[in-house]
Amino acid sequence: MSRTIRLTTPEGVEVDYELAGLGSRSAAAALDHLIQLGLLVVPSIGVLAIAGALNGLAAGRLSDAPIWASAVVVVWSFLVFFGYHAFYEVAWAGQSPGKRRLGLRVIRMGGRPPDVLTATIRNLVRMVDLMPPLYGIGALSLLWTKRYQRLGDLAAGTLVIKERGLGDALGGRLQPAGPAVAVYMEALPEPLDLRHDEFLGLLRFTERRSELAIVVQAHVAMRLCLPVLQRLELDLPVNVQWDYADIAEAMARSHVKQKGMI
Repeated sequence: MSRTIRLTTPEGVEVDYELAGLGSRSAAAALDHLIQLGLLVVPSIGVLAIAGALNGLAAGRLSDAPIWASAVVVVWSFLVFFGYHAFYEVAWAGQSPGKRRLGLRVIRMGGRPPDVLTATIRNLVRMVDLMPPLYGIGALSLLWTKRYQRLGDLAAGTLVIKERGLGDALGGRLQPAGPAVAVYMEALPEPLDLRHDEFLGLLRFTERRSELAIVVQAHVAMRLCLPVLQRLELDLPVNVQWDYADIAEAMARSHVKQKGMI
């Protein structure tokens, strides 16, 4: 099966993604579960130790702990197990610590990062993907679906992609910026707080800019840039409509320069 998929963003820009396979996703999941284990064990021991000190009991035995301590441990365990991935995938635009370390990201079918509902659905279904232990159903689903999706991805309408490094940015054709683009790059703030889907649209435009007629460049670039300029409240000088193409390229280049990862 092909590991590359082409999706169209809401702005009408086509973007190619490399899908993450079983190996990289398993490694990311293993790292995340190690972090989850630490988040479960350390606070739970602390709560039981406090309960033991207050009640004269041996610390660390849940069966001997008072009801309030047992309730705290159970609720915290539930939050860590069900909320860890959903929290990070919303807060970090589709990445958990494990996925960030492995260079992976969760996206929706239009290229946008997960919202709260999407992340919640995706991670509630994780209970099914985990069965039998060690993601047996999830692994089979990844191997049998065309887009390497586990059941949680199918239910939420998400994909897991590999991010490209700096050397692959702009299709491997990261040449020095032109004078006008360089001026706009200097005017942009650091860090440039682009959302992942905004950056992908700007990147794809920059890759294909030379293939487009001037009028088409101006139209597409304006559609891509205006929402970003308004959201970030940036006041950049635009003398003519064509300047939006330079601004779009400047944003894409600045993101690559600052972040080092796509």
